[in-house]
Amino acid sequence: MSLDHLGTPLRPMTRVRGKSSNRLCRLDTDQGSFAVKELNLVGRRWTYHADDVFRFEQAAFAAGIPMPQPISADPGVLVHRWVEGDKLPEAPVPAAFAFEVGEILARIHALDVHWARVPVEDPTPRDWPELAEQAAATGQPLVRRARHRQVPCRHCPVSRRAPERLHPAVPQRICGSAGEQGKHGY
Repeated sequence: MSLDHLGTPLRPMTRVRGKSSNRLCRLDTDQGSFAVKELNLVGRRWTYHADDVFRFEQAAFAAGIPMPQPISADPGVLVHRWVEGDKLPEAPVPAAFAFEVGEILARIHALDVHWARVPVEDPTPRDWPELAEQAAATGQPLVRRARHRQVPCRHCPVSRRAPERLHPAVPQRICGSAGEQGKHGY
C-alpha cells in the first residue's frame, strides 16, 4: 500500500516493539501520526478480510467507540491514527474500569454491521469435546500430553491432574514413569 495519502514523512517509520502477531510501525507526517500495521498473513488458517475489518472499525469509530481512528486498509496493511497510551499493569483493575470496558464491549457487540461474506463451511469448534475430537483426529501434539494425563498413575504427578475433565475422545494411555518404564513411548 502506498502511504502517500498520509502526508509527507517527517522522519523514517519506526517499529513498535512488543507486538508479535503483526508488524506495527509509527509514521509521523505533516498530517499527523499514524499506526501502520503490516498484517502477518503467513500461517493463518483462514483468509484475513482486511476490508471487512476496516468497515467494522469505521462503524465502531462512527458509533463513538473509544479507539484509534481507522484511516485506510488494503489486504496487507491497516492504518489508524496514532494514539498515545499507557500499558496497564498486570494486576486486577478497579471495578469502575472493568465496568467501563464491559460497557464498551456491549456497545461493540450491538453494532449493526452487515457481513457480506458467507461464514466458513467448517467453523472453529467452540466447545472442548469437539476440540478434543478434532485434535485427536488430526494428531495434534497437545493430545499426546493430554493422553498422558488421562491415566492416573501414582508415580507420575502429571497424570494425576484432573483426568475426569478430559473428553473421552482423548484415548487413555499407560504412563511410562519410573515404575512402568517404557510403556508410554515418549
